[in-house]
Amino acid sequence: MHLAAGTSAFAILISTASASATFMFGGAPVDWPLLGVELAGVAAGSWIGPMTSRFISDLWLKRLFTAICLVAGANYVLHGFFDMRFW
Repeated sequence: MHLAAGTSAFAILISTASASATFMFGGAPVDWPLLGVELAGVAAGSWIGPMTSRFISDLWLKRLFTAICLVAGANYVLHGFFDMRFW
């Protein structure tokens, strides 16, 4: 299963890098400080994620991820249709 997830992530990386390069070379401005913060978040998540999975069961991680996605999705819907936000 780890091979399939890694292969999928690599395919997403290639397509995202290609689209980003095309966009940037087309003259779009890049927010470098934001990119640095995102990369730092990816590095921290890659380090903290495996450590967290040792202490929290798969079922609770799925529930937590589902709750986060539902709250974020509701926030998008509220902001997009009703000009309201949770935060």
